Amino acid sequence: MNVRRGLDGLLVLGNNPRAATDVHFPFSLFPRPEVVVVALIQCTSPFLRPSFLDTAYSMMSGGDYDSVFSVTREFKLRWKELAGCVPSVSVSPCRESVRRRLFPGGVEPLNFDPSHRPRRQDWPGELVENGMFYFTTCRLAQQGLLQGERCGVVEIPKNCSIEIDTPFDLELARMQLVPHLFS
Repeated sequence: MNVRRGLDGLLVLGNNPRAATDVHFPFSLFPRPEVVVVALIQCTSPFLRPSFLDTAYSMMSGGDYDSVFSVTREFKLRWKELAGCVPSVSVSPCRESVRRRLFPGGVEPLNFDPSHRPRRQDWPGELVENGMFYFTTCRLAQQGLLQGERCGVVEIPKNCSIEIDTPFDLELARMQLVPHLFS
């Protein structure tokens, strides 16, 4: 394992092939007794700023939290697909009459009451995990957990919260890169 000591006693794990998987992060890489806090920083978040990490680290160091992670505030009215067929651009394999009889509407609201639809300006929105980074205690990491019972969050501005998972995401990030260089 390529581990080196960084500033303020931080241990930096670098270039470990066991940590570079598409499936999950191998938390078992942290059996070292001197490791108290583990930070997982995602390379798919190009607009990560040192100040975001500083805030998370400070929150963890204060002892009030056993995990701190990044979130972004969203103002979206969300719906849940009900089991069965939900019409979309391609209606097959379900026939519309069967769908209506089994699941009237096909969806149900998750975060609002349709009879009292909130305006964006009139509600605080929701905090959505954005995957930019996770700080957790070594104890939780060894259990394979990113979050414990005492979670704190660092709210990331929407314009910094792009996650690159598709070619489209990469193009979107490229379009936003120039303004970020000057902010």
